[in-house]
Amino acid sequence: VISSKPQHQLVYILRKGFARLEGLELKDLETWELQPGEVTARWSARFIAPLPPTARFRGLPAGMAVLPGEKVAVGTRLRAVLTLDGDGRVCRHTEEIVAGFGVPDAIARYELLTARRQ
Repeated sequence: VISSKPQHQLVYILRKGFARLEGLELKDLETWELQPGEVTARWSARFIAPLPPTARFRGLPAGMAVLPGEKVAVGTRLRAVLTLDGDGRVCRHTEEIVAGFGVPDAIARYELLTARRQ
């Protein structure tokens, strides 16, 4: 486990990058410093996303409720590697989605990638 400074920097990066996601919740943030100057992190993100018409036509998984406004609650798991400079600030950040490939995962993946572009 590492000091809280890189964790705070990661949360700032995530909130800024995903600011347009409705009801964004970041949970279960875990961090490790496996080698000096590099922090590995893993966390869950949950948010409300528009329901794509194709998802409704193909059928939603059991228990997936449609919210008002044709939206659904989705979540996914992500992993990042932060490279720190000599002062402990993040100088490089790579990130990947590590969840499955079901309908909720596909919706979450699309919305996360779209949020980063805007």
